[in-house]
Amino acid sequence: MLNINRARNLDDVVKGYEIMVRLISDFKVLPLVSFDAGAATTFDQLQSQRTQLAKMDARIAAIALFRELILLTRNHRDFSKVSGLLIEDWTV
Repeated sequence: MLNINRARNLDDVVKGYEIMVRLISDFKVLPLVSFDAGAATTFDQLQSQRTQLAKMDARIAAIALFRELILLTRNHRDFSKVSGLLIEDWTV
């Protein structure tokens, strides 16, 4: 992935924006899953279990748990701490 801020010339800047537009186009067809009241309750349960997880990761895990979704992540080390959370890594 090309970082636009670190581009060394205008051609790299153009390539960076082309990649960004392509990514946005790819992702806009995916549904957004929000952190709602059900996920908040699940988040509180995770907190009460003292699961050692960063707050944002715990919120992501709570959304997936509450909606019974499979979480796609490369962060197996942290998310595997969450009991009952189904995770997959499609990069391997």
